[in-house]
Amino acid sequence: MPSLRDAKYLGGIGSVLLLLTLIPDFGVVFLIAGLILVGVAIKKISDETGERPILNNFLLAILISVLGGAAAVVAAVALGVVSLLNFFAFLAEEVLENFSPTSQEVLNWALQFLTIILVSIAIVWVSAIVSSIFLRRSYNLITKRLNVDLFKTAGLLYLVGAALIIILIGFIIILVALILQVIAFFTIPEELPEQKAGAGGQLL
Repeated sequence: MPSLRDAKYLGGIGSVLLLLTLIPDFGVVFLIAGLILVGVAIKKISDETGERPILNNFLLAILISVLGGAAAVVAAVALGVVSLLNFFAFLAEEVLENFSPTSQEVLNWALQFLTIILVSIAIVWVSAIVSSIFLRRSYNLITKRLNVDLFKTAGLLYLVGAALIIILIGFIIILVALILQVIAFFTIPEELPEQKAGAGGQLL
């Protein structure tokens, strides 16, 4: 089937581009191009298999990732503005006196900025986990319909990696998942495998 053949190469090339996001300066360009190609490949697979949830789950995964990143930025900016306003308000009160902040005041400012960082990290972490759940669902369906087990493995590693991002090792696991994703796309069959009939005559 031409669509599966197209998905094979579009998804493979797109996944390689996602690996290249680590390259400085051009990372964002590779990220956007890679996501578009992988998205088109997923759509072709969804159309050929008749499994609409494959595409829906993938799109939800991307949407949640984007919204999570945006929410983290908004939260950081909002908390940062509040922190700066508090600082300037305090500074205005002390401007006519010898300004000499106490250790407790310095600690309070440090805690405010630490809060900004922790809230942003928490938002990104939670959104990454939720996003990976939907991505795994999409890849499990692809494995079921195309008999390419590497998609299922990659989906699981994405979920584990997202959960472990908080201790940094998750980034390495996600990188391994992405490498497996490259291989998985390039091993997609060009024809849709026949589904075996199970009990009751249902296709498996």
